[in-house]
Amino acid sequence: MKFIKTSAFLIAILLMQYAMLNAQDKYEYPLNPGMPEWKSLPIEEKNKMLQIPEDKLKSMPTEVLIQAYIDNPFCSLMFAYNTTQDGFNRVSKEFNGLRELMKRNDAATKLIVFYKTMQVDGYDVNWEPSEKGRFTFRFVYIETLLSQPEIINQLNATETKVLINELINKYNKKVELVSEYSIVGLEHCAYAIAHTLNKNGKLMTQEASVDETLQSFLETGHLSKSNMLDQILQKARAFVQN
Repeated sequence: MKFIKTSAFLIAILLMQYAMLNAQDKYEYPLNPGMPEWKSLPIEEKNKMLQIPEDKLKSMPTEVLIQAYIDNPFCSLMFAYNTTQDGFNRVSKEFNGLRELMKRNDAATKLIVFYKTMQVDGYDVNWEPSEKGRFTFRFVYIETLLSQPEIINQLNATETKVLINELINKYNKKVELVSEYSIVGLEHCAYAIAHTLNKNGKLMTQEASVDETLQSFLETGHLSKSNMLDQILQKARAFVQN
């Protein structure tokens, strides 16, 4: 019990520390799609300009590195492949900031804190569809990262429950705003939940047909049955309550 209270307290402290970060802590890329040269530069030059200099990369606080990751224009490559996981693998290969982030010992804890600060309804209803899309895509970037074994393996028992509970909360809010997030937004929430549950032995059953369906979802992040999301959320709620 003392361990659980201590872990929850540390997460609360990290939330307060994150709130104290200011705009000066944000990494500014020298190139973004809004600049005139974006269309004229070859992909190799863009990739070079979107890397974080090594001297800054190693000293960058993890929470700032997380923000730099979701701000990187190349994150949109995740949607250019058959599965988001394939796209994530490509971004990891191309972007040194993501590779560094996944090596940080505090990445999991800081990601939970960061994810808690993200507000599903934090967009302006008057934004253009493209701007809303960029906002909702950030949840995909974080939830896909939270699904990776390098992150899940860092979690202790309390952090695992905190993360799954937050994923459930985000999922429920996305359901209310499904016109903005679509089924894709729900899938990626469930994708992170499924991988976390699977790591803790709380996803698969002895039924071969069910296991095959869930295994496919774990590999692709795409639904093959309409009731798959409900099954995963039911298992997640049971895990958090036990």
